Amino acid sequence: MKPTPRSLLMGRWLAPFLSLLLGLITGSFACGYQFVNRVNTLPSHIKRVAVGEIRNDTDEPHIQTVFYQAFQQEFSTDRRLNLTSIEKADAVLSGTLKRFSIEPLAYDIAGFPSKYRSTITVDLELYDKVKDEIYWDVRGYSRSDEYAASQTAGISKENEVLILKKLAVDAAEEIHRAIMGKM
Repeated sequence: MKPTPRSLLMGRWLAPFLSLLLGLITGSFACGYQFVNRVNTLPSHIKRVAVGEIRNDTDEPHIQTVFYQAFQQEFSTDRRLNLTSIEKADAVLSGTLKRFSIEPLAYDIAGFPSKYRSTITVDLELYDKVKDEIYWDVRGYSRSDEYAASQTAGISKENEVLILKKLAVDAAEEIHRAIMGKM
């Protein structure tokens, strides 16, 4: 059987296409699904980081612990740095939680909240202990999240804790990226 022009065209493009597709698939597994720029712009002498005091100036008790743990977790997963004690650290991240709120954003026909927005505002700094100076700081950093209300009116304490944890994790990821990229 003599090959047709269409079969020749398919044969010419199919092999390179399949090779490219296979390369993209295996390449994405090899790099752990992240196509993110993982450049470290910290000075070369900063190898060990500690999370210092996270103060709470909000009316919400104990939220500093949630944020402290989120920052600890975020920096512990970065292989470019070692998370350590304040005494052994080259740099220390510390800050103040300034404001935390959960506010209704939308209401249903009966007048009950159907959507909420939670917001945290913080001041943070990364202090370079080696050079005895503030390497990075941000004042009034704000992170918000929106979510649908449950069928019951109001927010349970359990849901408030989950909301707070999500805000803390998201903020820690964003702050970590900002410090490492010094944005």
